[in-house]
Amino acid sequence: MLGLYIHIPFCTHKCPFCDFAAFQGLAKLEDKYIDVLIKEIDFKVKQNQVVNSIFFGGGTPSLTSIENLAKVFQVLKTKFSFAPDIEISLESTPHSLDLAKTKELINLGFNRLSIGVQTFNDSELIAINRDHTSLQAEQGIEIAHLAGFKNINIDLMYGLPSQTYESFQTSFFKLMNLSKQYPYLTHFSLYGLTLEENSPFYKLHSKNSPLYPSDEISVNMYIFANKIASQFGYDRYELSNFAKPNYQSTHNLNYWQLGEFYGFGISSYQYLNNYRQSNWKSISKYLANYETCETVEYIDPKTKLKELIMLGLRLKEGINLQEFSDKFNYNFAINHAKTIAELEENGYLLKDLNNIALTLKALPVSNLVIEQFF
Repeated sequence: MLGLYIHIPFCTHKCPFCDFAAFQGLAKLEDKYIDVLIKEIDFKVKQNQVVNSIFFGGGTPSLTSIENLAKVFQVLKTKFSFAPDIEISLESTPHSLDLAKTKELINLGFNRLSIGVQTFNDSELIAINRDHTSLQAEQGIEIAHLAGFKNINIDLMYGLPSQTYESFQTSFFKLMNLSKQYPYLTHFSLYGLTLEENSPFYKLHSKNSPLYPSDEISVNMYIFANKIASQFGYDRYELSNFAKPNYQSTHNLNYWQLGEFYGFGISSYQYLNNYRQSNWKSISKYLANYETCETVEYIDPKTKLKELIMLGLRLKEGINLQEFSDKFNYNFAINHAKTIAELEENGYLLKDLNNIALTLKALPVSNLVIEQFF
């Protein structure tokens, strides 16, 4: 499989917890940025290949004009062959959607929409400095359905300042009930708040702030969501991702299976021919030097094996031992027999003849569990 990631960094509002290349107040650069992005695509892609997924991330790419998005589609269609079942996703905020433009997005070729809601609790939205309300979140979902999107993801967060176990339950049930009202809410992603020490949010609410729920309560939020989601038709297929049948994200699965992908735009990563490279994080450097990159890393066989173990255990089905052995000539069960036995005994791992996978108990501490293999 081959994926494309396209980063469009412009926002009307930069969230203080956001660690991505996203810029408020620079929309005037949109035309220039799109022109450079198209030049980068033309420069990087030398042969026609079949592409299975395209993901427009940001930033808030739904703010981009239809004319500029059409320009990007035009060059992509000259450089790649689109698979018949291609998934083409666009990130958005609820209040960036209006019915006329959302219909145009579908006409352009987008068939999956990802809406950043984070919480349906207004006081929590204020606490994380989001610039939309819970009502606008519901309105954005309704617009996406009325426009005709049949594959919609919602981003939700837990461990937020001022959030309680009860308020998370209320917010989560709100999403679940909306999924009954709007059947094309086919997917949701559930993320714990991550504090970067150099982020504005860390200065606003340090890690020791009493506003945050305790680690134990945050873990209980996550476990609660796992238990309730299945009652509404969602299956967790990766640590943070839940989907209705046949609606797993093609693009994200390609990442987790260490598939190849191009990255276009500021700060984007790509992984091709065992090389991972990233574009410039500075917008001025990217615009002036789109032909060069900021970092290049060769992923040697040992590193690749480690990443495949780490990514494989993030997936619900875990690692198929026979497939792993056949593909990489590496007997996982024998090489990690002691670790597997200890984790299984302590209730963190499920193992049968063909597979190993994390248990529900292991999910909230997955990084610590996975580290035991290295």
